[in-house]
Amino acid sequence: TAVVSIIVFLIVVTIAFEEGKAQLEKAASLNMRPVLAALFGELTILGFLSACTFVITQTEWPNHVSEQVFHDPHLLVELFEQLHYSVFFIMVAYMLQVLLLVHQSMKTERTWDRMEQRASTTAEDNLFSRLRKEFVLERSAEPPFEPSSSRLPDDFRFGRYLSICLGRNMAHVVDISVASWGFILL
Repeated sequence: TAVVSIIVFLIVVTIAFEEGKAQLEKAASLNMRPVLAALFGELTILGFLSACTFVITQTEWPNHVSEQVFHDPHLLVELFEQLHYSVFFIMVAYMLQVLLLVHQSMKTERTWDRMEQRASTTAEDNLFSRLRKEFVLERSAEPPFEPSSSRLPDDFRFGRYLSICLGRNMAHVVDISVASWGFILL
């Protein structure tokens, strides 16, 4: 009955995780969904690393190597177990940081949306309105920085553009590249 209880517990945790993931994806803005996809991709990699450390500790290989290197058959297994736990806690911390970034980014998107609406309904001269105006003018990159002939339409949604850029940049930040893993190795 203990084995059945553990299996039931793991199934319940899996279902809760899947439901939580679905709710996150549903609540996330369209621009933040690639960030969540990158997050869950990294969680998959960290889960794979955790599974590898577990499988390795279930073989006799670490005991044999540990005996040869440390003259203690259990030391390497204990190190692998510590690594296993460390990977889990790193995964939890990483997930919480990314979720906080997504939450903050979505607040920023809403702020830009409100600024966009205010800029389109009033002639208020604020920083967002001035940035939007300069962006729509598409000035040339060379002095004297005159407006180019290929202007964006006056109803261009600058706030939406910023939100799209934020989502793309956040997805790149959240994705841990091979180069980053290599740097960690050093």
